[in-house]
Amino acid sequence: ALGTTPPDLVIMDVMMDGVLDGWDASWRIRSNPQLRHTPILVVSSITASDYVSIFPTDEDHLIDNFLSKPVEPQKLISEVNRLLRR
Repeated sequence: ALGTTPPDLVIMDVMMDGVLDGWDASWRIRSNPQLRHTPILVVSSITASDYVSIFPTDEDHLIDNFLSKPVEPQKLISEVNRLLRR
């Protein structure tokens, strides 16, 4: 359940165990009016080109950026800061 304060940022992988994968989770976040503008950063072991071929590109607004693992800590911090400043 969502608390009273929505998150400032969501960081997740697209390859997750369980019912929801990252793509479905992103779609659900974007469908929630309270979370619609929350930045979503995907960090995954799949490559960006694999991501584009696996997941629909006609809805690229579902995530704000994609970083491939391993990601350098400074690059991750820089991207988090960029998304939080928006």
